[in-house]
This record gives sequence, C-alpha cells and structure tokens, in this order.
Amino acid sequence: MEREYLVRAVALENYDTIVYGLGGDPAALMRAVGLSYPIVEPEIWISYARFLQLLDHSAQSLGCPHFGLLLSRKQGLNALGTVGLIMQQASNVGEALGQLVEYHSFHNQGAEVVLSVDQNKALLFFRERIPGAVPWHQQMDLAAGIGVNVMRLLCATQWAPERVYLSHAAPENTRPYRELFRAPVTFDWEESFMVFPESDLAIPVSNSDPRIQEILRQHLSGLEQTYPDSYSNQIKCLVRQAMFTGDCSLESVAGYLSVNKRTLQRRLREEGCSFKELVEEVRFEQATRQLRESRTTLTELAYRLGYSELSAFSYAFKQRFGMSPRAWRRHHSGAA
Repeated sequence: MEREYLVRAVALENYDTIVYGLGGDPAALMRAVGLSYPIVEPEIWISYARFLQLLDHSAQSLGCPHFGLLLSRKQGLNALGTVGLIMQQASNVGEALGQLVEYHSFHNQGAEVVLSVDQNKALLFFRERIPGAVPWHQQMDLAAGIGVNVMRLLCATQWAPERVYLSHAAPENTRPYRELFRAPVTFDWEESFMVFPESDLAIPVSNSDPRIQEILRQHLSGLEQTYPDSYSNQIKCLVRQAMFTGDCSLESVAGYLSVNKRTLQRRLREEGCSFKELVEEVRFEQATRQLRESRTTLTELAYRLGYSELSAFSYAFKQRFGMSPRAWRRHHSGAA
C-alpha cells in the first residue's frame, strides 16, 4: 500500500513574504493545489505531495525558476520546527546534524537527511522518499539553501561548502545559486548534497543547553510513541489536528492527504478499523484529558469535539464510560 507523506506547515515559513514580493497572491496559489489558506498553526501536518506541487506551481506562475532557492533565503532552523530547536542545543555541529538526521521525519515524512564522512570530507544528502512523478526541483533548491543557512547559523555567517551538487538541470541563470552558496555548483548530478571539511563537524555550537536538549528529546520521543508509523495512527493525528480547526469530517481529513474519501476508508479497512471509530477514539481521548486537566465547560467541550449539542456528547460519553462527563470529571479530578 502506497504511503501518504506529510510535512509540517512550518515548512512554508515566509512563503507569503516571497510570493508578495514577486507580485503574486499566496492564497490563490495555495488553493490552486488544494491547500487551505491561511494556515494558522505552523505545527499542523499538510500533504507533502501538495507542498511539492505548491513550490512548483509558484515557480511557474510567478516566472521565478529559482523560487525554492529564493524561499530558502527566508528560512533556517525555525523552518524545521522542534527539530531545529533541538539542533541548537547540541554541543557541536556534528551532533546537531546527527539530530537532524535522527529526527527529520518528525518534520518531513517524505524525505530524509543523510550525513556521511569520506576521506576527510563530510557529505550532507537530502533524499526523497515519496514515489511517483512529483516535482522535486524547487524542493531540492529549498533544502540545499536551508542546509547552508543552518550551517552558517551553527558555524559562522561566512561559512561556505566546498561544493554543492543538485540533481536537476542547470537553469539559464545560475547566478542566484552562486550568490547563495558562495561555492561551485554542479547540476544534473545523481543526488543532491553538499560537501564540506570533516573538521567543521567539531565546531562548537554557541549557547547550547544540554538540559533543554533533553527536554526536547523527551518531547520527540513522546511523539514517536503517540504516533507510531501506521496509516490509522496517521489518520488519528490528522483528526486531532482537524478538530483544532473545527472540521474533522471525512472529506476534510482526506483533503490533508490528497486522497478521496473512498481511498481513505479502504485503507483503514485494510488495517481493521474505520474512520468513524478513529474519530470516536480521538474524541474520547481529548474529552478525558480536558475533563481531567481543564475547567472547560461541558457545553464548550462538546462543541470543540464536534458534537451538535451537549446531550449528544453526554449520551456518547456515558455509553463509553458508564457515567456522565460531569460524574467522570468529579471522580477523576475532584472538580465540581
């Protein structure tokens, strides 16, 4: 079964700024590829296939062949979300890149970062996982640009790789690439990666804090346990996210994955569950957490969970737990 890959919406950091600067309309461009606008929460998941289509569509619509490279100028560790935060707490550059390799899937499920060392040279690769005919050109430029920005933040602003290799054909104008990388660029290579001295891996990261690093590690480990790598758990994650936006319908969640609702239902049946069952699981997980930890009114909680009225929520809750939400809250938290 072909997997649906996701990426955190924070990957679009400063997308609006670049598009407006080129005279475009970010809302129109995003909606043209099936992405909602605006995205109010940077940590939500969006379809990686649609993300790639957006970059390509933006480049073509705006007449900017190096759109991904241009976007990378406005992105750095912040565009990696929690992964970028944990990298800043590493003791040296090698450890920071090691954490990028280890945790990259928490930011982007459709690609991987690989670090290798050969003959005193470090090679940092960006490799795609998503199959099929998807436009990769702009993503490769974006990843390469972010990689250089990250190294300059970790090392020094004057840092430059020895050479950058890109797997796409050379554009007519290569000047933007030379200006950003400050290094020779080879196009039409088998893979996309950059090369720099192995000794750079030992450069200390300033202002790192191992205590913060451990907190972030525990946070990412918790995410790994909460969302194991299965389609049904991926859907549960998206349902939870959709509840935040107010629409956890089958159509809405299928839209995140760029699939139709029949495909989503069929794949869940193959794992022995249904969309309705997963929605109920998420609802009750959220309900018990809110009842235990917050003072949210029952009416407000019912609304947040997508119930049309409090009586429907109370009935469903009692069917599940054998007591009303009010009684459950009193029993588990002592709240009135």
